[in-house]
Amino acid sequence: MNRSVAAHATALALALVAAYLVWTREPSADDNTVAVLSLSPLDSVTYRSAERTVALTRGRDEEGEYYWVDVETIQQPPAQPMTPPPAPPPASAPGAAPPSAPRPEPTPPLGVPPGPNGRGRPGAPPLPPGQRPPPRFGAPDAPAAAPPAPRPARAPRVKAPATAPGQPRTRPSAAPQGALESQPDQLRAQTSREQGLWSAASIAGPPPAMPAAPPAPPAGPPLSPPLPPPAPPAIAPVKRLRGFLGNEAATELAKSLSRLAALRALGRVPSDKLAELGLAGTATTLTLRSGRNTRSFVVGGRTFGNNDVYLLDQSDGHVYVVRPGPVQDLTNAEFRLQDRRLHAFELAEIDRVVIRASAGDQATGEQTLLQHDARVPDKSFWTLASAVDQSRRNELIDNWIGKLKRLQVLDYVAKDEPTEGQKLRLRVEYFDGRRRRGFVEVLERTLLSPATVAALPGGGHDYFARTEHTRRLVKLSRPLVEELEREVGAVIKAK
Repeated sequence: MNRSVAAHATALALALVAAYLVWTREPSADDNTVAVLSLSPLDSVTYRSAERTVALTRGRDEEGEYYWVDVETIQQPPAQPMTPPPAPPPASAPGAAPPSAPRPEPTPPLGVPPGPNGRGRPGAPPLPPGQRPPPRFGAPDAPAAAPPAPRPARAPRVKAPATAPGQPRTRPSAAPQGALESQPDQLRAQTSREQGLWSAASIAGPPPAMPAAPPAPPAGPPLSPPLPPPAPPAIAPVKRLRGFLGNEAATELAKSLSRLAALRALGRVPSDKLAELGLAGTATTLTLRSGRNTRSFVVGGRTFGNNDVYLLDQSDGHVYVVRPGPVQDLTNAEFRLQDRRLHAFELAEIDRVVIRASAGDQATGEQTLLQHDARVPDKSFWTLASAVDQSRRNELIDNWIGKLKRLQVLDYVAKDEPTEGQKLRLRVEYFDGRRRRGFVEVLERTLLSPATVAALPGGGHDYFARTEHTRRLVKLSRPLVEELEREVGAVIKAK
């Protein structure tokens, strides 16, 4: 009895522990997914849209299995704006005089503030003929346009009568009648002119002009309507083809699509609802092929909030909601799926390097380098294989190997891109014991002759590389390669 109770207690305890583990574990991403297909492994993945076509193709060689990515982009160049032809001049009536050129505005006289029509203060009425505005303070008076008024005749000077001796001399009480008769009239005329020029009406300006009546149409035959501007010439879209080796993200993408799973299965959706999901009238498709099995899907719009993607299975018409990651990877394939490594191995797996440098077609030398403590982080160092003391670090070799490690793929050379005239400049072979793990060949191509490039004494050059991993010729960064070339001579001649 005691044994049965103990056995039941043990089983109950194990069940409680198992239930606790199941209850508290994190939910898996595949718990709530729906399997859509299983095509493993995928031979090709093709994504087509109006702007691009991306194709992942599986390949195999002595280095192993890989995916090659081809991208074709279609770009519409901007349309050139068309300038309309100038409008023809209006036809004049028969026998009418040609229109005269506008008269230039007169220049205001010296000392007069500029204004409309050169008449002095802005808004002041035009002066009557023969008059001029008053001079500004501190400015010389301008010559009058009209002749001055005649001066009045000067009265003869009257000599005061002599006084008798002993009597005081007295000043005349008034000037002679002829000398002062015309002065009050001149002062009054000058004052009236100044008041007219600087009155409130002149400051406020003339009254607003009435709008002019539209000109009458010219006599003669009616004008023909203007011709419409010519349509801009049609510009053909520009296609660009690129191919590159897929990285680890491309391999993972092909794996995830081979076992495609959906977040939700919506079943068959009525045709009037397909437009709401972005599945009607779209040219974006996703095609998966494995052997003789092919499945095609129409890629629709995005869900609200989660940004998931609607897929329509063209084989049975079922609609699914999937995660947006695969579609985003294919849309940005150049940035997410391109492998920029020269080798698949790490430098820590290498213990020997053989360098062969050449200048043109003549070999200049060979050097073998050894790596010590390669498996110990931050403790590895390089020496010459011919050095007597293998325990001392060689700074020249370490720095050069560090620059060689920084080389990476700048871009892949297209199939139709010209590569003639390349010359081998450097070859490096990597060994792990007696096994050769890989190689890199650095090639140079002269773009311009040195005589035509004043800023570059050696001319313009492009640098390429070929390795066991890239499968195709790739482009390298010119500054990094030139830095390697400057120091490779010292490495070759080191003892």
